[in-house]
Amino acid sequence: HEWEPNEQTAGRFIYWDNEDGKPKEIPPAPYAGSAIDGSKTVHTARIYRPRDSPPPIRKGSGATLNYREDEKWSVDQNGSAVRNYTTGDLRISIVYRARCFESSAEAERFRDHLQNEADHLTLEQILRTFAGDLAKRRMISTVDDALKMPRLELALLILNTYIKYPTPNDRWIPLNYCMLPRLHPWTEPLLSFLGVCANE
Repeated sequence: HEWEPNEQTAGRFIYWDNEDGKPKEIPPAPYAGSAIDGSKTVHTARIYRPRDSPPPIRKGSGATLNYREDEKWSVDQNGSAVRNYTTGDLRISIVYRARCFESSAEAERFRDHLQNEADHLTLEQILRTFAGDLAKRRMISTVDDALKMPRLELALLILNTYIKYPTPNDRWIPLNYCMLPRLHPWTEPLLSFLGVCANE
């Protein structure tokens, strides 16, 4: 994009690289990008143009963004335009994932490993590795105890032990309470009144 970021455009890139729960932010500068190992660093982006209401689009409706002419675009749904934009209104994000290797020989070894199924870890080997570490952490008594657990219970234990997402440090409740209306519809009027789930 060519526009300069401001409070109206918002859309900052956010990432957490420490354990204090405070995110770092990068403004969406023109012709710029961010390189990050997303498998190791928790990251997201703030909503682009949060004060603008997006057009109502139904899931599976086949809505498309189409270029018209003179830097003008339209969002079409069921053969009709539901919203018009200019090129300056748009922000396009491209996510590119790649594996990096120190040499072509290392890359070749990786490709060979993918093609040789005999080298692949089995689910049993993976769970046993997790179970061994969980036992060292005293999360379970023994490896065999873990492997005898119902799979869902073991999966949740693994997730809760190894995946720690940062909680918001500027919210009343450090949980995704905006999902509450889906589980308990009676909470929607309350959350709407409080404005705690407004797009920011």
